[in-house]
Amino acid sequence: MVCDNQSVGANSYSWSFGEGGTSTAIDPEYVYTLSGTYQVELIATSQHGCLDTAYMDVITNANVIFPNVFTPDPNGPSGGTYTLFDLSNDVFFPYTYGVVEYKLEMFNRWGEQIFESLDIKIGWDGYYRGEICQQDVYVWKAYIKLNNGKIYNLNGDLTLLRY
Repeated sequence: MVCDNQSVGANSYSWSFGEGGTSTAIDPEYVYTLSGTYQVELIATSQHGCLDTAYMDVITNANVIFPNVFTPDPNGPSGGTYTLFDLSNDVFFPYTYGVVEYKLEMFNRWGEQIFESLDIKIGWDGYYRGEICQQDVYVWKAYIKLNNGKIYNLNGDLTLLRY
């Protein structure tokens, strides 16, 4: 979730996301780990100590979405770490939350496994043995269990584009 703070005249902010997470950023990003309904609270404070509070209910649903194209960073491997809202498209990962079990495998066109991750926070950066992979179509397999009990055994193909 990306928050859009519309406060006027405040110079400090206190966010509470309803599941224990907090932030003091102006427009924070927050990823829920469980599906459900949460009340988000923002307390905005002016330089003179005046407070104003806003509330909003957020409903989260668990789902899994995989992209089908990505462009790895030609400047070297990243280890697969990514930020959920980063738009650079240089790491292949599923868009999901509420994951309690995870496995992602990548295969080249000859069926050789070239990547595996058991950590939802680590995707494939397009490198194998320290070298960027060639522009091609790759196959992925994923096992994902969500906190709402849904289990996904998915597979698909991914086009790696080099620029």
